[in-house]
Amino acid sequence: LKQNLVDSSLPEQVRLRSMLHFETSKDVNVPAELEPSAPRGARSCQSFSRQASSISDVYGPEISSFALHDPTACTNAQGNHVTETVTNSPAATMFTLASSIMGVGMVSLPVVCSVTGILLFAAMMAVSCVMSCFTVQLMICASHAAREKTFVALGETAFGQIGARLATFTLLTQTLSTLIAFLVFVKSMSPIFLARFGFIDGSVSIEDFDVGSKVKAFMIAVVLSIVLPLCMLKDISALKPVCMVQIMMFLVLVLTLSAVAVHNIFEVGTGAIWDLSIINAQPTSLLTRFPTMVFAFTCHSTALPIYASLRHGTAKEMNVIAARAFGAVYVLYLICGIGGYMAFPQGLAQKDSVLEAFAQGPLPLCLQAALVLAVILSCPCFAFGTRKELMFAMFGKSGEVTLVRHIAVTVGIVGSTLTIALLVPDLTTAFAWIGATISVVVCFLFPGVAYLRLRSELPKELAMPARASWTYVVTLLAALLMCACIRNNLHSERSGSGMLGADIVPLVPGGVQPPTGTPTA
Repeated sequence: LKQNLVDSSLPEQVRLRSMLHFETSKDVNVPAELEPSAPRGARSCQSFSRQASSISDVYGPEISSFALHDPTACTNAQGNHVTETVTNSPAATMFTLASSIMGVGMVSLPVVCSVTGILLFAAMMAVSCVMSCFTVQLMICASHAAREKTFVALGETAFGQIGARLATFTLLTQTLSTLIAFLVFVKSMSPIFLARFGFIDGSVSIEDFDVGSKVKAFMIAVVLSIVLPLCMLKDISALKPVCMVQIMMFLVLVLTLSAVAVHNIFEVGTGAIWDLSIINAQPTSLLTRFPTMVFAFTCHSTALPIYASLRHGTAKEMNVIAARAFGAVYVLYLICGIGGYMAFPQGLAQKDSVLEAFAQGPLPLCLQAALVLAVILSCPCFAFGTRKELMFAMFGKSGEVTLVRHIAVTVGIVGSTLTIALLVPDLTTAFAWIGATISVVVCFLFPGVAYLRLRSELPKELAMPARASWTYVVTLLAALLMCACIRNNLHSERSGSGMLGADIVPLVPGGVQPPTGTPTA
């Protein structure tokens, strides 16, 4: 009891519960907010009707994109909050971090490769990977000056309450943007399923009024029947395996693209490789597609909780783990991007994702449906964290949670993201704007500025002059890229051509252009 009372790392309510544990056995009256709660799986909607049901008590620990639990607190069999020993090994931590990096942006990487060319694609992906890994390491170093290893706590330590509010707003914007990207991806794939079952004509563009109306109706039906009911859950721990399924489906996609690419090489011959675009250095195309690469490596909101789950973790060890995780994902992205381009070399540049290039058939349809379903079931994991942060911002961390507030906030999150997703024309536009704005802030600007602010409070080994110099370089480069990408996006919108309307002229040896037409693979 004495240890719990003096341990400042434990929340106040946890220490008070420990102190009153013996007293509650003597039938002493204890305030309702300090009474041990029932196990989370046994709780029902009566939690909403309690007089003092706080946000943390109702929703439990925050769940990240990979469904992580809070590494410092858990609930035992009796429902009491206890401190949990962190036991994640370095290998498990690296896998978790790599899994949190991979996402829906992977399906657009073959399209990016077809636009930029193979060599330029590999170089630009390497730049994005190195910059993202470096800023994650900056956050790991700077977190030693924060009260806890979270994104918001880092902002609060660096800039006070204003920093905490800005960090909260940044996290909310990032998670909402990710939800929008998920729904836009589902919308881009819906014409394939509707055409397959005869609801629309597959040869008619989605811009047609009748086809567009049916696609919107399909999206609304999917959200109302699947996404919204799952987002209404208080505890979504049952959806944790979904994140693993999503990762497995992305790996299956990579293997499928690699197999088709190898088959094309042996079927057509190695000479067909030289028909592919090697370098396409058009500035408009590069600025349109680079935000997709930034979005593909975004994991900064979950990096610190993952660091907190590392057993006996030090900054040096976690930096090595982060470098290995980013390196593994970079190799996987290269295989996906180049393999997808080699599998479908014709007409891929005018598509949103590589899934649209698959031929009609039972097996491709099953793969497409499995990936779409995995993305749909991952939406509640992001909506859960968004709702909790929004509740904190609106009502405070000890604010009361009622059934009306729970439903209103959830419906507001799902409804707003669905509305924006229906207005966004295509997945490329979503990635171009998200990757050029909020992803740059989360990945590059916030970590760099926070590290420079807290550098004087860090140990010598974490505040080396060379690291600070590179921080200035990365932060300045990110700001310039952000301005250039936003300007390019505005120009594309004003010209009326859209993000997919840029002329793409690949530069290949000998001036031979790759053939045009629809893919037959």
